[in-house]
Amino acid sequence: MQTGPPTESVRLFLSRRLIERAVRGLGIGKVFYQSQSWEGYNCACESWHNAYWKWVDQQSPVKLVEHLKKAVKIDWSRLSVAQAVDGLKPVGVDWSKLPPAEDDKKQWLEESVRQEMLQQRALFSLAMRGPEAEDPETYKMFANDMKIAAQIDDNSYFKALAQQKQRKPTKDKGDRRLKPQLLVHWISGCLWAFTNDGIAAFLNDLYPRSGNVASGSQVISNAHRNLKLYHSPTPLYWGVTGSPPRLVPLR
Repeated sequence: MQTGPPTESVRLFLSRRLIERAVRGLGIGKVFYQSQSWEGYNCACESWHNAYWKWVDQQSPVKLVEHLKKAVKIDWSRLSVAQAVDGLKPVGVDWSKLPPAEDDKKQWLEESVRQEMLQQRALFSLAMRGPEAEDPETYKMFANDMKIAAQIDDNSYFKALAQQKQRKPTKDKGDRRLKPQLLVHWISGCLWAFTNDGIAAFLNDLYPRSGNVASGSQVISNAHRNLKLYHSPTPLYWGVTGSPPRLVPLR
């Protein structure tokens, strides 16, 4: 039997799923699958996973974490473990790697709900700090998360919405989110294997900065070093270009 919440197992699953979703969203599947064979890929994944969840934890108030521990309980009289497993099969849960006991599966499923709520809240907070806050599609993306939050008396989403009216407009809205942007795309965008200039161009294409001026190479370097993200010491590629994205070799 397990002796505590299977947090690390759940977070590994959520990390893989985030990467898969981001790869699809970026339309960078061909390049990403190539990157999995490049030297340093596993080191990049490990450093990213650790940095990403450290960021999620930093965005998660202690009171919210404690509230979720008590509030997130699945009513197993209405939902069987088998039904819950079937619902997760399309998103890649490999039950062969999880404890076989029924109670452990229940614990894993409940922990997956808690950790995903913390992850989604962190991503929502990131969106609220940029121009995405003015896009109706942003709120559609998080509509289900808001619904679940309301059901368990989690007011964090609604407080963030209320604060939007209190924020003073800034000319560089969204320019100060470099580190979380690196965290979201470090693996899915293959940024770990690109030059700093290529990383800057990639991010500026997704999140245009004021005046459409990409971050400087040293700024990018300082950011991923600060996050302790593994960056290839000898990148083979400048970055990507075009649609669909294709690699731009250095040599």
